[in-house]
Amino acid sequence: MASGGILSELNNPNRPRDTKPVRVPTAEEYRRQLEEDRAHEREVARLVDLAIETEHAQHLEGEREKNEAALSRHIDEYFADVLADTIETTLPPEPLRKQYIEEFKTFERFCRQDGLGSLPAKGATIFYYCVRDIQPQKTKDRLAALRWIHEVNKKYWPEAYARAAEKWAQEVKPQSSGDESAAKPNGNGAVH
Repeated sequence: MASGGILSELNNPNRPRDTKPVRVPTAEEYRRQLEEDRAHEREVARLVDLAIETEHAQHLEGEREKNEAALSRHIDEYFADVLADTIETTLPPEPLRKQYIEEFKTFERFCRQDGLGSLPAKGATIFYYCVRDIQPQKTKDRLAALRWIHEVNKKYWPEAYARAAEKWAQEVKPQSSGDESAAKPNGNGAVH
């Protein structure tokens, strides 16, 4: 460097001119930037508070589930004998249970072949399963088996479709082996 130091370097007409002058923001620009920074900080604080609340809510939900499970265990232990007697009286006899389970297995195969859900089953699926082969004499047993399986598994039972299938079974003649003119369901539930 020259003997003059920094000042002489700045005053040197041969120095490169690639440096840009520093721009000082106006008071209005500074206030606007300050407001934007404050708004950003408030949003960050809100998101942090939301995350903490969510974590706290999840913790409370976990605690609530633990408390409910503990209460349920306590009640089940206290009333075990009464509950066992009540459940046993509501169960169908063993041969009928086996029949229901076999019917449900048949229903599951039917659903799997057609790519349908079996538990819980949609109402239309249950209706079609019961009427598909035009054997109204089997409808009541099929519905009883499917209803029992849904109840045991605490799944929704589409009662309206079950009633429609029962009504269909009352109105339709069974299909005989060679009778092509037997009644068949059409799209509106009527028979023709």
